[in-house]
Amino acid sequence: MVLAVVIATGALASLAQAGGARDADRQWRAFVRGLQADGVRACYTDFYLATKINFLSGESVTCSAKLGPTTTEYFFRFREAVDAAPEAALIAVNQAAADKLERRLERLGVTYERRDLMKPVLFRLSRKVGPEELFPDRAFPLR
Repeated sequence: MVLAVVIATGALASLAQAGGARDADRQWRAFVRGLQADGVRACYTDFYLATKINFLSGESVTCSAKLGPTTTEYFFRFREAVDAAPEAALIAVNQAAADKLERRLERLGVTYERRDLMKPVLFRLSRKVGPEELFPDRAFPLR
């Protein structure tokens, strides 16, 4: 009897979360479609964003976690591909991070477009700028 109550409680709790998970999935998929529609094929961002974008796009958008703040890379080929790409968008984790990136790009004389999707995206840069140039005091080890 106790086991049946535990199972029923777990099932009800899972069902209660289904709507939120479905909404989050729709939002993420719309974000990736927006990147694809804007022609983004490579990007620097955070680990948590990069892994979702790589997966949901079927790797048609290749993201490296090199921008951070969490720069963990489990699949080094993504970093290598983005580093070798002729251009790469910058996807900030939030508005404050995007504002900081914009100030740094402006100091470098780099023009760009900004699109606020689910996350702020800086793309169509006048020249490719990597995290090393944006944050010269930071180390970027593969890990």
